[in-house]
Amino acid sequence: MTTTLSPPARRVLALGILVIVVALPYWLIVRPVLDRFAAVDTEIAEQQDMLQRYGSIAGRLGTLESRLAAIKRDGGSADDYLVGNSEAIVAAELQNRLKTVIAGADGKLASTQVLATTEEAGFRQITIRVRLNAGIEGLRRVLYELEAGRPLMFIDNLDVSSRQDRRRAGERETDPDLTVTFDVYGFMRPTP
Repeated sequence: MTTTLSPPARRVLALGILVIVVALPYWLIVRPVLDRFAAVDTEIAEQQDMLQRYGSIAGRLGTLESRLAAIKRDGGSADDYLVGNSEAIVAAELQNRLKTVIAGADGKLASTQVLATTEEAGFRQITIRVRLNAGIEGLRRVLYELEAGRPLMFIDNLDVSSRQDRRRAGERETDPDLTVTFDVYGFMRPTP
C-alpha cells in the first residue's frame, strides 16, 4: 500500500528537501569557514593595534635612553640625597625631620631607632625605624610628606594597627587611633 501525495504536498516536500540540501552544507561548511575568517580578521586587527603601540614605545626608546644616560652621568639632583658630613649627623637630621613632619600631622612620635647603614650601588643607605600614633588622616599626611618631599625618602615595612574602642550607641565615631611602625630611608651621595 503506497500513498501518493497530492501535487501541492509534493511541492512543499520538494521545497523542504531543497532547503535542507542547500542549508545543511551552508551551516556545516560555509558558516564555520566564515566565522573563522571573522575571528582571524579580529585577531589581525588586534595584532596591528598592538604592533602600532609597540612601534610608538620603540620610537620613544632613544629619548628614554638619553634621559637614563643623563641621570647616570649626573647622578640625580643634589636635592635628592641626604646631606651631611657623617652618617650620624645625617641620621640625627633625619630624626628631627621625622619629629617635625609627625608633629605637623597631629601625630605623636613614640620612638625612633637608627638601623645599620648599608651600601647599595655605591650609595650609603640611612634607615630609621619609626613608631608613631596618629589618626588615618595624620598618617596619610606623614607618608605623603616623607615620600613627596626632598630629599627623596622611601617607606618600607609599614605596619598599621588600630586600637578598637567600644563606643556607646549614639556616640559620634572619631578618627581611630592608629599605631604605626615603618622604616624610612634615604641615600647619601658617595664621597669622591
